Amino acid sequence: MLLYFNIDNGAISLGLNDNAHIAYSLPVVGGQALPVKLVFHATGTIILVAAGSAILFGIKPAAHFEGSYLASVTDFTAPGDTTGFYTATLNLDTTPIREALNDDEDDGTDDIPTIPKTNCEIYYWPPGADRPVRSQTFSLTIGNWVNQGGEEEPGSTVTYPAASFLQRCIDALTPLAGPSGGAGYLDGVVTAGTLAPGAVQLARKTDGSLGVWILYAGTDATVANSIQRPLDYNPSTNAVVWKLEL
Repeated sequence: MLLYFNIDNGAISLGLNDNAHIAYSLPVVGGQALPVKLVFHATGTIILVAAGSAILFGIKPAAHFEGSYLASVTDFTAPGDTTGFYTATLNLDTTPIREALNDDEDDGTDDIPTIPKTNCEIYYWPPGADRPVRSQTFSLTIGNWVNQGGEEEPGSTVTYPAASFLQRCIDALTPLAGPSGGAGYLDGVVTAGTLAPGAVQLARKTDGSLGVWILYAGTDATVANSIQRPLDYNPSTNAVVWKLEL
């Protein structure tokens, strides 16, 4: 799960350039350790919070603002580069979540398919500050899951084919922050004398979603979310451009 926290208005969104607070409940499946990536920004400009800040992502039942969490996480890892990703793992297999979804845990008569809405909040608390910087409240819909533990083992297993070479290359890449912006962005990747046409980079598009870009020989001009010239482009000595493939 990748979320963007606009510290200017507290909005939580799914894209860096989307400054409106998310208006619907995000679906997730319970019974898992959910990887969370969080990016703080000031209306589109990625920021890093003060070193030593406490960060919390907490989930409570709908219409509950006091009391215990259904689930929460505080052990976020600070980003090691300009992407701004603060990472953590949110445990969605907690006793409160199980009890909310399966009241008796025996015969299934009181089981429900989802916790339809929850109250969620993210905050960070800088060292020495009187109070935290809070997000607006948003919602997750937590789905029930079939294998709760203790079931019979399946009679057979499914073997999946190995990932393609291209997919394994993509999985190994760290996504860049966007198409243009210099260091940490696609156009800032040094291509002259280091990369040949066919090189692959994973970089965010202008809406914040991920894109797969491939380097081609060419003199095409930059086109938003389609073609990006590198900063070291030269029509005579380094005529290469990045093109969005996926």
